[in-house]
Amino acid sequence: MTLVCHVLETQPQSVRDFEFPKIRLRNPCPSEEKDRILGIDRKRDDPDKILLLGYITGAAAANDLDPVNIDYRRAGSMISGTLTYAINLINTLRERFNSSERRRLNLPEPPLPEGYKLDFCYVETFGDSSESVRAVTTLIEHVQLSGIIGPQETCSVEASIASTYNVPMLSHFCDDVRLRGKSFGRPQPVFIRTRPQPYDIAAAVLTLLEHYHWDKVAYLTTQDKDYAFTAEVIRNTLIKHGIEILYTASFPHPQLYGLLRNHFRPIVEESYRKARIYIVIGESHDSFSLLETLREADLLKS
Repeated sequence: MTLVCHVLETQPQSVRDFEFPKIRLRNPCPSEEKDRILGIDRKRDDPDKILLLGYITGAAAANDLDPVNIDYRRAGSMISGTLTYAINLINTLRERFNSSERRRLNLPEPPLPEGYKLDFCYVETFGDSSESVRAVTTLIEHVQLSGIIGPQETCSVEASIASTYNVPMLSHFCDDVRLRGKSFGRPQPVFIRTRPQPYDIAAAVLTLLEHYHWDKVAYLTTQDKDYAFTAEVIRNTLIKHGIEILYTASFPHPQLYGLLRNHFRPIVEESYRKARIYIVIGESHDSFSLLETLREADLLKS
């Protein structure tokens, strides 16, 4: 639990809270507890071989009572534990398991040269795009960075700034479509993201439908505005490639089967005679609610 939650147990800090000297810092946010969790020994490890990452994310709200923050999802709270776990694994993999043990346990090979380790400095954006831009510029200017994990809600301006200084940026959440295929004039990309983009999702859905020769579908979309563009891209892609949409409907967010009113019941009643293939744009629990509704209606039997 400590490993997973450590990042979020620290007091969220905006870059405005840091005091930077004129020299560029190697370790702007020192923490013995963080070092222990990440597998870093400052007395033994070569400081020149500790690569510092800036972790820019939104895991807290500046003011929970502010109406603007009511719907703020704090995506950083969902991936911060993953980051600490991944860095710990990278830093300690060679020390904990020799090569034969790694092969036997099907573990990856250490991605860094021997003696090198990763560290990170967590900066909170509170879901504010201006805080995100400020975090990127301040860290690049004052810290000896090897890369940036993030940012979260916005990334277009931030990616451009990082590219200018040739600082690699790996975004875990941002889905700004303007950055699709953009290299900022560099031969190798400096901006990478792990979140699938709407056009990539649409291509995957289309490939699946064509593989099974499914050319008639029901198309259900969440009313969550965050999915509006993705829903539009997928719908246009299907129509363009001859997939016939026999039924469309939207449903409120979220759909939690057994906990809230089930809006899928009337949708299923209206649609099951028209289409047998359902495409659901929304969260995983939305799909689960639809499946349970179809099961209730005895429609999942082959």
